[in-house]
Amino acid sequence: MFIYSNDHSKIFLSARAILTSIPPAITMTVKVAIAFILLTGFSAISAANPLPSSVKLNLQTSIQTGSQGLNRIPINREDPASDIPGVMSNPAIYLDVKFADGSSSPSEYTQENADEIIFDDVSGDPNDLIKIVWWDRDSDNPNLGKFAAQLSATGKGVGTAYLKVSFRDNPSLTASVKVEVITAKKKSLSDAEFLNAWAEEVKAGLPETIGEFQLTKAWSRCAAGCQDTDNSPY
Repeated sequence: MFIYSNDHSKIFLSARAILTSIPPAITMTVKVAIAFILLTGFSAISAANPLPSSVKLNLQTSIQTGSQGLNRIPINREDPASDIPGVMSNPAIYLDVKFADGSSSPSEYTQENADEIIFDDVSGDPNDLIKIVWWDRDSDNPNLGKFAAQLSATGKGVGTAYLKVSFRDNPSLTASVKVEVITAKKKSLSDAEFLNAWAEEVKAGLPETIGEFQLTKAWSRCAAGCQDTDNSPY
């Protein structure tokens, strides 16, 4: 039985299904009346819920000052990347839908039609970098279920992922948005790396001459980062 359809052949099949499911004891006149009432109701539902024909998926981050149109989120709230202009920890998910009747989705469309919208934070995220933040559709009635409100990082790493969306009543209509999970923390240096970096900074600051002596080359007793075994006699 078809509920959403502007296809007359499908409506005919729906009417036929209704008629054949009604017990034979009921007269044909009553059967036709019942089928008409049901199909009229289905048409009203279809008119109130036109099929989506195009969709654009985006995040709140892309419209922030300094974002340059990119969707970047920090690996966690404590990361210094949170302070970069245009970067947000939990950006809102924006869904712009156009329908077959020419109308556009209202701002509350994602919340009110959560059962018809399929958000996917898995197939475009093989490294498990992002996750959807779900909110109650009605804070006063949690039994109504949840809707995809925001996006955040899982904290498992940095890199690129894609959030995807599709529709139950139009499965072929899909969209995706690119998300970059970033960090601004400096890499922790090992003791060897730190000493080598320090030596380079000191060497760069040395004068080319000291009195009458020309400095042409510098040596290190532990060029591998002070990890060599020193067996030299002193």
